[in-house]
Amino acid sequence: MRLSTRDADEVVQCWKETMNTNPFITAYNTHRQALVLSFDDDLKPFLNYTKGYHHPKAKRPYLKTVPRVIRHLGELVYPFRGTGGRVFINREKAYYVDESSISTDLCELSWPKDRDVINEVRRFSKRRTIITLRGVRWDSRTGGTDTVSDLN
Repeated sequence: MRLSTRDADEVVQCWKETMNTNPFITAYNTHRQALVLSFDDDLKPFLNYTKGYHHPKAKRPYLKTVPRVIRHLGELVYPFRGTGGRVFINREKAYYVDESSISTDLCELSWPKDRDVINEVRRFSKRRTIITLRGVRWDSRTGGTDTVSDLN
């Protein structure tokens, strides 16, 4: 599937919009070096945060807008939807991995040469805010914590 600059912009924008609503969303799978998403029974795409557990639809971080490429991937994943699993998107292709870790290529992807969409989303997903909770400060960028007294 040949993707235009507009397609790339739509993918980056939809991931950013969805990640802004939930700081715990995992948009990038480090092991597979790919973006990751799922489709529900109605083929509505959502970003992952469950580590394999099946949460109610109301708690799923659905994409705010669905780009053309993601709609197409939903059509391609349709035959597999009853088996659970995830869709991974990297620089070369999109592929489906079921619950038993069997991988099936869905399609090749040809991104615009001047764009690295995967890293654009990955860098954005690394951008997290610092949260202070009852005397403890946690910085998700470093994974470190400090007590409030250390900050004064």
